[in-house]
Amino acid sequence: MLAALAALLASARVSRWGKAGSVLLLVAALLFAGGTLGRRLRHSLDLARGASSRGGLAEAADEISNTRLGMLRDSSVMVGRFPLAGVGAGNFLFHLKFMHHGEGIHYDLPLNEYLLVLTETGLLGGASFLAFMAALLLRSRRGAARLTLAVMAAALLFNNFFWFPEALILFWCLVAAGAGPAPPGRRRLLVPGAIAVIIFLAANIADFWRLHPSSWAVEKGAAYDYGLSYPENDRGRPFRWTTAAAGALIRFDDAAAVSLFCGAPLRDLPAGKQEVDVYWRGCLVQTMVFSRNESRRLALGGGRGRGFLEFRVRPAFNLRRMGVGADPRVLGVQLNGPAGRPPR
Repeated sequence: MLAALAALLASARVSRWGKAGSVLLLVAALLFAGGTLGRRLRHSLDLARGASSRGGLAEAADEISNTRLGMLRDSSVMVGRFPLAGVGAGNFLFHLKFMHHGEGIHYDLPLNEYLLVLTETGLLGGASFLAFMAALLLRSRRGAARLTLAVMAAALLFNNFFWFPEALILFWCLVAAGAGPAPPGRRRLLVPGAIAVIIFLAANIADFWRLHPSSWAVEKGAAYDYGLSYPENDRGRPFRWTTAAAGALIRFDDAAAVSLFCGAPLRDLPAGKQEVDVYWRGCLVQTMVFSRNESRRLALGGGRGRGFLEFRVRPAFNLRRMGVGADPRVLGVQLNGPAGRPPR
């Protein structure tokens, strides 16, 4: 809209009255029928007045820009930590939650596509994306096609609409419609391109464990698990139900304190029993067969360090579907002990 308005005002083919009338029509539309855009503009003004009254100019600017300044600060921290590897494609929100764990902030992608690519894929990825966009603009035919692509490229400075498939489809349609002849081969770019890819891969390998969620969990003292339900208590015995597949990051020293309790209605199961395969760091170390409701300790043998303790339960069950209870969850076995707690 802003680009179209600028083109209208700069056009010599539109009269002065036509320009004034168009501007007045746009202002009236925003004031009286602005919909979401009008509400957001009024909300931004209210935020600015509130922040400026508290004396915080930076806070006011951040709120007016829809927290873009805060996103810029967070992205600069990520790029500073991982300049060559980035935090990983699609990994921005996860790393942002790790950085601000427990702070209760608003989590969102940076509203700048170039900044998002730079943060997730590092300096090499960001430079490649810029070169890619520049090449598309240079190849497009002059006129409306190139102007439209240039407007989209500029809009990416303030938005990340490549997140939406329909926006990508529109973008590629415009690229195809305005594509000019292919440039001659650029063989001299093959060697520096290959070197850049090698550096990028090496940086990702070097930073792999720094970016692994298990490292984040240890640093923040947060539990790292999957397939475990909420904590419960049975007459002083705390436990968590597993599903058919569950696991938790744990120290091997704590594994001796882990026990499994079969709480399934065995007589209602097809074979009248449950089997549980126990894995430590991806290796099967024990298989338990429960033919009655009882508790058993794990016997993992020798081991050391920190890793994933995982369980595969056959069969899992659903009390509501079986008609023997009201619980709608898919349940496996009851897990007792430190599994599922923050790793040390």
